[in-house]
Amino acid sequence: IGNLFMFLGEVLLVIVLKQETKQRIILQQMNSQTVDARKNIPSKFFAIPALLDVLGSGFSGIGMLYLSASVWQMMRGSLLIYTAILSVAFLNRKLNFQHIVGLVLAAIGLTLVGISSYLDEKEAVSEHSLVARGIGLTVLAQLCTAIQVVLEEYFMKEWSMYLAPSPARVVTFEGVWGSLLMVALLFVFQHLPGSDHGSVEN
Repeated sequence: IGNLFMFLGEVLLVIVLKQETKQRIILQQMNSQTVDARKNIPSKFFAIPALLDVLGSGFSGIGMLYLSASVWQMMRGSLLIYTAILSVAFLNRKLNFQHIVGLVLAAIGLTLVGISSYLDEKEAVSEHSLVARGIGLTVLAQLCTAIQVVLEEYFMKEWSMYLAPSPARVVTFEGVWGSLLMVALLFVFQHLPGSDHGSVEN
């Protein structure tokens, strides 16, 4: 439900998107600018980052159930490591020496936090298992988010065959697709058996 409201909030940026479109048309008419022959990125392409957003938010929320808030928040720092690696691999970014040192230190810190959290649960083997599950889901969530942000940057800067979309366009259409995905998922969760009044999510 929280994810759904987040996406519905993103859809509200359609108001900003309409204003941007009007202003661009007015400026082109006033300045007699040549209209760029390239087209906007089709809205269907934004379904991919929306799906990654659903997965990232979902995995992160579930992972939080098994971790203390402080550990969960710190493990989310793995986002910068994934984003740096993917940016180098797919956006041809160059990392300087200080960037690499920072990433190595962050990786060491995250590893120590994860091990410490795991070892703190001394009560039973099942507790160890739950902490490991929470860490795994939280780190997986950050990988999904890193892929999402790198893909968004590719859409906005690198994909030269289309007009670069404005941030409002990206967020609006991600919100539309995310809302549709969440409505479908919530319908399924309502009909799957679980602990929330008989459903996975009631």
